[in-house]
Amino acid sequence: MLPVKTASPPSVDRAFTILEEVAQSNRGLRLREIALKLGAPRSSTHSLLVALERRGVFTLANAGLKGMALREISHPILAGLMRQTGLTVHMAILDREHAVLIEQIVPPPELGPTTWPGERLELHCTALGKALAAFEPEEHWDGFAGKRALARHNDNTICSRKKFLDELATTCKRGYAMDDEEVDLGVRCLGVPVFGAGREAVAAISVSGTCVEVHTGNAAELVKLLTAAANQIRRALGGNGTAYGGAAPAAT
Repeated sequence: MLPVKTASPPSVDRAFTILEEVAQSNRGLRLREIALKLGAPRSSTHSLLVALERRGVFTLANAGLKGMALREISHPILAGLMRQTGLTVHMAILDREHAVLIEQIVPPPELGPTTWPGERLELHCTALGKALAAFEPEEHWDGFAGKRALARHNDNTICSRKKFLDELATTCKRGYAMDDEEVDLGVRCLGVPVFGAGREAVAAISVSGTCVEVHTGNAAELVKLLTAAANQIRRALGGNGTAYGGAAPAAT
């Protein structure tokens, strides 16, 4: 018996055609041009574009392209940071209300990663998320805090909207973010922003380990190494000099 060929829904084919045409265009496309390429009425083409925009497909595609370039440039620097610290190193970019992980380098002899590239991380309880959100314009902070409840992972998780906004202000002032067992008990992370050629934060990087590996005794040195790596990446992206120097964590 011959295998049955399952036809793709026309709307799905058209949606992918739109994405392909936009990706191949250097200047963008107008509605009329897209409709002509699809051989479809402007009204139905417009409906497809609205659906793609509402689902964040264009944003996600742009984030993916941006992430690939950043990952390629940053990988040797992040690998060096992993060797210096002996800790797991992560890199993420901001996509609306989440941090999207684009790189993870795990030191040997770890068995395997607990996260994966493309995973979406919460902003209120991760060092990467806090570092990304805190260095966005302050008028965006309310949107990050949102109107919905912030997910609780354990008793250390910041679940209050006010406390999250206070945490962003603290992070911005001191230059680094911390996840103090806020997602997983027994695990701490430190994160800093990575600035582009201007002052805008294009990514964040972090180191994570157990509470034995990351503690008040070595946090200042870890922040120093993170800051140096972030500035190396900035220079690799075309920025000049040093964007900032992370403040040393206060002893507790």
